[in-house]
Amino acid sequence: MPLVSVIIPSYNTSDFIGYAIDSVISQSFEDFECLIVDDASNDGSADIIQEFVKKDSRVFCVLLQENVGVSKARNIALEKAKGRFIAFLDSDDVWHRDKLKIQIEFMLSKNIVFSHTPYLVIDEQNNKLGSFMPRNAVDYVDTLKTCDIGNSTAIYDSHILGKIHSGSIRHDYEIWLKILKKHKSFTPPPIANIIFLASVRIRKGSDTYDKLKSCKRQWQVYRQIEKIDFFKSLYYFVNYAYYGVKKRFSYFGR
Repeated sequence: MPLVSVIIPSYNTSDFIGYAIDSVISQSFEDFECLIVDDASNDGSADIIQEFVKKDSRVFCVLLQENVGVSKARNIALEKAKGRFIAFLDSDDVWHRDKLKIQIEFMLSKNIVFSHTPYLVIDEQNNKLGSFMPRNAVDYVDTLKTCDIGNSTAIYDSHILGKIHSGSIRHDYEIWLKILKKHKSFTPPPIANIIFLASVRIRKGSDTYDKLKSCKRQWQVYRQIEKIDFFKSLYYFVNYAYYGVKKRFSYFGR
């Protein structure tokens, strides 16, 4: 059995999916499987994925015939995952080649069940826009105020936590909240001056780019998923908005 299962949901990212998969199969840490669920793409993404399946026996693909959305696609991959550690990568992001090596060694050596890392922010042409340095440790309340955990940086130990399904509103964020009710998430220290273990891509039209949509979903998570009362939700939301502006400066310098 592989030690790590890498989960990639894919939908119409033919310009980027090859970079994402290549960054996985090029890892210096080799004990993994890469599970890709293509959510009925119509832009040629599936053909690109299939080429990697032919090239590397650690890469597996599920081709959906009907679009089900990123959350269900991610959960389909999760059900097939065999690894102890569950790692996430969005289909338009990329990893540093030592990402898994550094993060898995850190988690094993410190008995950590959940971790995240700093990341670079890039545009559609792979140009660096900025970077984000999360806190070294975050808990549930911290994450209600602002999310330091980039989806493509997160890894959790399924032997301790079980398989945690993606949510229905803010998909990966809901996973983090479930874990953080009992455990903190930690960042590995830099090794040999390697700080940023992933690059997160900002694309026009994406949920990361559309802040109005993100704000609406954040409020829904407070009220509908976490069942937080109105005034506490308002308190967390004000913090979320404040830190969102700070994060934008980190991303774009404005």
